[in-house]
Amino acid sequence: MAAGHRARKRPAGRAGKGGLLGVACALVAGACGPSTPPIAEPPGLGPAPTAAPASAGGPSASALRERARLEEECLATPWVASEAKHGPRLVPPEYRERLDGLERGCRDVHPHLGPGRFATPSDIPEDECNFGIGRIYFELGHHPEAARWFHRVVVADGELGEYAGLMYLDTLMELARWSSPARPSCRQLARLDAVRFVRRYCARADAEQPCQTFANALEGIEREE
Repeated sequence: MAAGHRARKRPAGRAGKGGLLGVACALVAGACGPSTPPIAEPPGLGPAPTAAPASAGGPSASALRERARLEEECLATPWVASEAKHGPRLVPPEYRERLDGLERGCRDVHPHLGPGRFATPSDIPEDECNFGIGRIYFELGHHPEAARWFHRVVVADGELGEYAGLMYLDTLMELARWSSPARPSCRQLARLDAVRFVRRYCARADAEQPCQTFANALEGIEREE
């Protein structure tokens, strides 16, 4: 997928509070009410949160440390797949050229373009640039790198946040299924972050579709455990 891809709008159908959405709401008390405190973003890519008392809705210091440990173990490089067809492939020259251009574009800020805008390769928003890099790495089987780039988009919580979140979870599950030696931390991290995404979207009055989507994703992860 090209970095300039703009996500298609999903149908705005309204799901009821039963079924998986009800499960998602019950997963964390009060998660479907607008008064639920926002979830702090994890350490690693993006801003590191500060620990907060459980009563304030924030993660504890020990929870942050545990998530950081899972992320470090799961996304360690290099990684080897149990079957070559699922593992990382050499980056062809044309992909390397695209990656180099995208990575320069995501890092070289040009002030005259305004905050969050980049000059190369085509003056695209930062989230689209990061998402495009993640897709290239994903397509080539470089899953630890892909997950990190997708997570940048998730942290930004913009227009592509939902799609990047799904790609991020899918990437973690690919690592969980095919890593050799096995990386159980990937499945643990996928479940932990899926819960976080459910809490994020189910706390918003206008996000029932993403809430349902991530509830489905969480159920799928738990079925594989």
